[in-house]
Amino acid sequence: MVNIKNISIVLGLFIIIYLVFFGSSNKYENECENGNIKVCFNTGLEYDIKKDYLNAFKYYNRACNNNYYEACNELGVLYEFGRGINKDLNKARELYTTSCDANVINGCVNIGRFYYYGKGVMKNDTKAFKYYTKACNGNYLKSCINLAYLYDKGEVVKKDSKKAFELYKKACDGGILEGCAYLAISYDNGDGVSVNKKKALELYMKVCLGGGIGSCNNAGKIYAEGNIVKQDRKKAKELFAKACDNGDTHGCKNYKILNNLGI
Repeated sequence: MVNIKNISIVLGLFIIIYLVFFGSSNKYENECENGNIKVCFNTGLEYDIKKDYLNAFKYYNRACNNNYYEACNELGVLYEFGRGINKDLNKARELYTTSCDANVINGCVNIGRFYYYGKGVMKNDTKAFKYYTKACNGNYLKSCINLAYLYDKGEVVKKDSKKAFELYKKACDGGILEGCAYLAISYDNGDGVSVNKKKALELYMKVCLGGGIGSCNNAGKIYAEGNIVKQDRKKAKELFAKACDNGDTHGCKNYKILNNLGI
């Protein structure tokens, strides 16, 4: 005999699941069709999150064609990685450029990355510098690190260690551990700032605890030397071991040295 109660429960669950995964999209789709371009973008984003890239492409494309430039950046991502459309790096580059020109900071990050790494274009640090500057000024802090590196290299812009230091500090102060790692090196070597081994150690330990393995090795070296802190080779060996266990060859080398000394 069919259990009507059980059927009702299953049907109810199905309706709930349908509404969660499809109901809101259908509502927004109707608004998009009626000309609400922001809703087109949000619908595309919703499909993107669900990894329904065909529909994400459809709605991003509609929003972008109506000058909603955040959608152009997201559309560029789909073209870059071949999601919902054939991979096309030239088209991705065009869309990233369009969105950046309209002051969409993520677009500037993406087109800067293309030129920095030579992805789909000839590597061009001059253009990368231009776009990373715009992204960093828009507080995309990871771009500040790339920009600092270009100042450090001194190839497309006059070498400026002080400017590089300021950019690493901006990224670090904003919570980007990679920025803190480079900032620690600046303090350690006196690049763009007076040498401050104590501050370097503080930052190395912060990054090490956050998973920055190279900084574990660098902190270990300071403990092993014992110039600014009490020499602690046992602590140094622990830090070298952590670096080594996570694939840092310098950490392995330094661990072996202390181990051979019987530490």
